[in-house]
Amino acid sequence: MTTTEPSLSEAGSAPEPGRRRTPRTGAWLPTWGLITTKNLEIRKRRGLMITVAVLIVAPTVLILGLRLLFHAVDPHSYGPAGTPALFSQLSNLMAEFGFIAAAALGAAAGTTDLSDGMFRHLVITGRSRLALYLARIPAGVPTAPPKPRRTSTRTTCTG
Repeated sequence: MTTTEPSLSEAGSAPEPGRRRTPRTGAWLPTWGLITTKNLEIRKRRGLMITVAVLIVAPTVLILGLRLLFHAVDPHSYGPAGTPALFSQLSNLMAEFGFIAAAALGAAAGTTDLSDGMFRHLVITGRSRLALYLARIPAGVPTAPPKPRRTSTRTTCTG
């Protein structure tokens, strides 16, 4: 009885149907598992997440609250709190504070592993350094506040 061994050219061929090809350890693109792990690391830092939320929400709430209070005390001197001009100013203010919050979040996400001494353990596994750095970019994006969903106000006509 003779056995046939696969040749070297067949060893690197496509995987069998139904099996997923495992990514190489040294690949420069981060895997989905690495990205979700980095996202979890960022979300677990409660102090950072509270700071980001306060930087985005607090200036708007403070300005609108003060405008509402001023209008309640003296409505003839102070207009309503929700004018279109104020909305434009608040949009600019939120963009500026959002930039500061994004910078704080990015700096914290970029230095977490280095400051904890964990980065060298990750490099020892054989994962590409570029993949380890690139995983932080898509991991930080979902921490931004989500857009409000539009609800459908469809009415059905029964007749």
